[in-house]
Amino acid sequence: MLIEIEGIDEAGKTTIVTYVERELKRKGSNVISLQNH
Repeated sequence: MLIEIEGIDEAGKTTIVTYVERELKRKGSNVISLQNH
C-alpha cells in the first residue's frame, strides 16, 4: 500500500498503514471511510 502524505515521515506513514489495515480486517471490508475518523 502506497500512501503519499506531505509532512509525515516514513514512520508516520507506517503507523497510518498499520491502522488502516487493522480497521479493514476488523470491519471485514475492503472499504473504509476516513471521514468517520
